[in-house]
Amino acid sequence: MLRTIDARWLKRLVSSEVEELKLPASMTDNELIHILLLSDKRFPKLTTLNLRKCHKITDSGLTACGLAGPNLRSLNLEGCRRITNFSLETVGHGFLHLQTLNLKGCNNITDAGLRILGRECVHLQSLHLINCSKITDNGLVALGRCTHLQVLNLYGCGNIFGAGLAALGQGCVHLKELHLNFCGKMRDAGLVEVGRCCPNLQLLDLSDCGNITDVGLLEVARGCSYLKSLNLSNCCHIKTSLSEVARRCSNIQSLNLYNCMDINDASLSEIARGCSNLQTLDLSYCHIITDASLAEVGRLCSNLQTLSLRDCIYITNVSVFAIARGCPKLQSLILSWCRYVTDASVSEVARRCSNLQSLNLSDCTNITDACKNALKFFFSEESNRQSNCTTILTIIDTEKQRSLVENSTNSGHTHRGYRRIDKN
Repeated sequence: MLRTIDARWLKRLVSSEVEELKLPASMTDNELIHILLLSDKRFPKLTTLNLRKCHKITDSGLTACGLAGPNLRSLNLEGCRRITNFSLETVGHGFLHLQTLNLKGCNNITDAGLRILGRECVHLQSLHLINCSKITDNGLVALGRCTHLQVLNLYGCGNIFGAGLAALGQGCVHLKELHLNFCGKMRDAGLVEVGRCCPNLQLLDLSDCGNITDVGLLEVARGCSYLKSLNLSNCCHIKTSLSEVARRCSNIQSLNLYNCMDINDASLSEIARGCSNLQTLDLSYCHIITDASLAEVGRLCSNLQTLSLRDCIYITNVSVFAIARGCPKLQSLILSWCRYVTDASVSEVARRCSNLQSLNLSDCTNITDACKNALKFFFSEESNRQSNCTTILTIIDTEKQRSLVENSTNSGHTHRGYRRIDKN
């Protein structure tokens, strides 16, 4: 990364061989123009330009970029708050082969700017519009012309209702990732269009889209059979549609149901039977889940690596035993506030899950100090049997508000791995 601009640096730089250029946050328009236009340097091989957090850059500086980078494939303008739609004219006309564009936090970009992109950036494959709060569904309609688009991130675009997703999906038939998290006005009608028009979708993030219901998710399940990652965190109205997801989306590897409080045993059992490739599952605050369905997860989802059961208040040793015996690849387990879980099942997890790296026992009031000490000893002994390994055991005592950290290090070996037990 370039940190300072001076004549000596420019003189030494062999710009004809530069393919990637990352400029410092202090960069000004005049410095950028000098580098790209006024010096005798040119960047014929430049394919990646990173101006992340260059807060001083304006449309004038971007104009210089447009004249100097005909072969640019990737442009990062994250945090360039002063640029406007005018800059996108430069992007469209100057970067004819642009494939990746990051406009995160560029709050002056509006639907008019997206119309420019839709008209000019025909090769665009990845577009990040995170927190571009002035974007609406009208802008999404224009993006439907970007027929090569595969990744679209609309995180925090609070004026998206979903009406523009039909045109987007019809035009962007190759779309694989769609991030709609924190689009708080998103409605089922928009999600229905996603299901109908985006058959190749592999990742869908709907976290904190609180108005989504089973109606929208049912259509997604029916139309997006290639889904691998589905995030429904804080989608509190989701109830029975997960059964359809289980039947139709068997490729799912990551499922986030954080705070989906109406998810019941019937739906989770369907997920276990239909989505046996699950690697990550978050059931935090799914309060009505019981051992009946979670035991099915343990029995059928042998590839599970990360499982969160935070505040699943009806979980007991029965299901934790099932997880221990059926999920040998488990690396992270959160049991916070599971107050019916006792020493016996936690010890079984430690014994059977040899890849375990993180175990969170926060407010598990039936886990004894004897068990914790045994776990510490077990992990320490396990570490000693492995070369080049350091064991870090962390216990946070919520009553005394203090933490004890014990390091067990193999003499003469580098620090490459760790195991952690958290009681926080």
